[in-house]
Amino acid sequence: MKTDCFGALRLLPVYALFLPTWLIAGGRKLLGPGVPQGFRERFQDTALATFPGITVSFYQIAVLEGIAALIFAASLVRGEFLAGRKRPLLHAGLWCSMLLFAMLAFGQRLAGNNDGAASLFFYFGATAAIALYVRSADRPHGEVGA
Repeated sequence: MKTDCFGALRLLPVYALFLPTWLIAGGRKLLGPGVPQGFRERFQDTALATFPGITVSFYQIAVLEGIAALIFAASLVRGEFLAGRKRPLLHAGLWCSMLLFAMLAFGQRLAGNNDGAASLFFYFGATAAIALYVRSADRPHGEVGA
């Protein structure tokens, strides 16, 4: 059986996109000086200020971004990008990413930033499309349907 390089490594760009995105975003929040004043000001007049609270909301997002980065890193180390491998962590990382984009979009809508929410809606949809692409890599060539 002949294996082409593209087929064997075609999922690596998924890691190149999501791993640094969540690693940098979560790392900056978790290792930074605390909740930025701009974040507090943006959400002080929203429901997030009451429940679960601005600080909790900020660190909830930060921790979830960190978890997403760890999931993608573990998937990469396990070699889930290679052809013929099961990809439970890669799928989990993509679902976690969609959850993050939905949470961030919700926050932007609460703050009245409709343009930001629209961008995050697009990121959610693009991530869903990538998840379908990854799912298609799970099936052997020639297999049709779900």
